[in-house]
Amino acid sequence: MARDHAPHLLEIALWRFAVNGLEATTSADIAQAAFVGVGTLYRTFATRKVLLDAVYAHVVAQLQAPLLTAAGQAPRAERLQQYVARWWTLSAQVAQAQPYVFEFWRLYRAQPYLLGRADLLLGPFEPIPALVQQAVAQPGWRSQPLAVPPSVLGASLAGQWTAAVELVVRDEACQADAALRERVLAQAYSGWWQGLGLSPYLEVAKADSR
Repeated sequence: MARDHAPHLLEIALWRFAVNGLEATTSADIAQAAFVGVGTLYRTFATRKVLLDAVYAHVVAQLQAPLLTAAGQAPRAERLQQYVARWWTLSAQVAQAQPYVFEFWRLYRAQPYLLGRADLLLGPFEPIPALVQQAVAQPGWRSQPLAVPPSVLGASLAGQWTAAVELVVRDEACQADAALRERVLAQAYSGWWQGLGLSPYLEVAKADSR
């Protein structure tokens, strides 16, 4: 039976990209670090873009993982502001615990070909614009349209989250003080939410459970 090299190669590629940067990391670097031949790498991921896309999907899945657990699901009638705040916080915990995951995301979203493509900059927050739209569309809230397109809203969330996490990961004072880290992250999220101009009473739209 042929061995599935993909999981191992994804982890090695993530590590090398995060340490050396996306442009400086070669296929040979990844293959050598993974103790496989370059041919094995290309048989698993046909092109560099395919590999980058796979690592990106792997990273986003890890950043979103806490939201897939029972603890990360919205209880009935939870306010949208609180739900997205939990999404922000849980993803930030993963980013702090797995610095290679965060560093790859930070480098990836700065790629020139992504500039101007807000829909490609959502990363772990890809579902958020739709959640906001659904909440605003509920009866009683139609008088509060979104001030910006949903994809731009999501990209701004991802950008502010990235900046806040980078600060708490790199700043010596934040690293020495857990309460300070939490305060920085909370204040950054609060600033993003307030910029939406939406009511704090908006609730997460729940699918009909019947």
